[in-house]
Amino acid sequence: MEIGGLISGKTKVDILVTPIVTLMVLDLVPHRRGMAASLQTFVGSAANGLVAGLISPLVMHDTRLLALASLLLMSIGLVSWIVLQRPARAEQR
Repeated sequence: MEIGGLISGKTKVDILVTPIVTLMVLDLVPHRRGMAASLQTFVGSAANGLVAGLISPLVMHDTRLLALASLLLMSIGLVSWIVLQRPARAEQR
């Protein structure tokens, strides 16, 4: 059996994205890399826990609700990313 079949799509994305995000966070505060890595891990784990414990049980019974919740969470992430990128782009100019 191929190992790619055992790993979900979200896990594949996490495997690709997590190192990039970690490096970006570490570059924000190079003199406190340990603190930045710990904080990133804590925030990621807390967010996963909230989604798994609060949101998933509410929407897992209906496929449409599950898709809508997924779209909503993705949209929140995209908007957050855009908002947080504005100050960085302003500093580069």
